[in-house]
Amino acid sequence: MSNLAARANLSSTRRKKVVDVALAWEEDTALRMLLHSKAKVKLAGVIWATDRFASHKPKAKDQIIRPALRRLDRLWVLSPAQVPFVKSWLGPNHPPIELLTFGVDKDFFQPAEPVRSPLLFSLGSDRDRDMKTLFSAFEIIASARPDVALVVQTSSQLPTPVGVTKIPRVGHKDLRSLYQSATAVVIATGTNLHVSGMTAALESMACGRPVVITETAGMGHYVDHNETGLLTPVEDAASLASAALRLTDDASLANQLGAAGRTAVEERYNTREMAFSLSEMIERTL
Repeated sequence: MSNLAARANLSSTRRKKVVDVALAWEEDTALRMLLHSKAKVKLAGVIWATDRFASHKPKAKDQIIRPALRRLDRLWVLSPAQVPFVKSWLGPNHPPIELLTFGVDKDFFQPAEPVRSPLLFSLGSDRDRDMKTLFSAFEIIASARPDVALVVQTSSQLPTPVGVTKIPRVGHKDLRSLYQSATAVVIATGTNLHVSGMTAALESMACGRPVVITETAGMGHYVDHNETGLLTPVEDAASLASAALRLTDDASLANQLGAAGRTAVEERYNTREMAFSLSEMIERTL
């Protein structure tokens, strides 16, 4: 909390109030916060419930989460596409709901020297990763450009295509090195509202590497098509492969998009700006 207060340049009087604020990153943690925190002001993010609501596949716990969220003082979401769904789900007289732009550590994820050998890197194992489409796209790439190294960090049990190297989960330093070694980072996701793949996309951009990623609702808020990366349709392996090959074949374009991505992270999509936005949100709530 003290860092948030300092970033927002709050007065000492206001800081005393900020100490009495509780934050929960997502709705499950918000339940525990309501049970155990004595803070007078409570704010939380909403992430997973929006996709369950949109797909008409609620879980039993949503019967508890919905009234709990209505008791909070303010809510945030990470995707503009989530805002109308949360409002509809919670119904009339819901707390204020705001878009919080996500950010990554721009000081840890840094650019390196331009890559020389073509390498496409993918990562992620969350419930919305579309490994079937990714592997199909990498099969196309391996056939067209056998000289391109294809590396995937995943726990998926799908058969790994010929020409693709599958690696286990790695630490942050090794992950940074993989980003820096890549010509581009390629991510396929299924339809979702919470912007699956967003963290990897921004970390890639922070390392000065362009991202090729599925255009789900809200992804355009983070990846600007033809400016900081390339967006492709859901479940379209051919388009994903074509976009990735476009970058392996055009080093100038890959470097241009990568540099623009790095600038975007420095200016907007970083943890400092996210903390500032949260501190402003707290100010508006007090």
